Amino acid sequence: MILPHSYSTTTLNSSVCSGVKNEAGCMAAVAWSSQDNLAEGCQHLFLDVGSNIGVHTRFLYEPDLYLPRHPYDDIFDGIFGRDRLQNDRQDLCSIGFEPNPLHRRRHQDLANA
Repeated sequence: MILPHSYSTTTLNSSVCSGVKNEAGCMAAVAWSSQDNLAEGCQHLFLDVGSNIGVHTRFLYEPDLYLPRHPYDDIFDGIFGRDRLQNDRQDLCSIGFEPNPLHRRRHQDLANA
């Protein structure tokens, strides 16, 4: 899991989020995405672009919740190894990008799980 650093360390052009309904949230997201390395410490990375509600990330970390086996299990096994969930792997990371603000709360909950 990757948590955002302090937003005060990132210099942003405030015009990036001008006119956005949730300007503070926009600025926080831009600051978070401007970190030097989002995947520092990760040996393996699942990048989910357009992640909707984050179900593919759950397929990666919680395959037992989706029985019978989901087709993504075979893909993840082939890329990340069948033992991807053994020994509390801290080197397996997932970063999801979802532009729909309606899914933000769910992604925050997944990040904290």
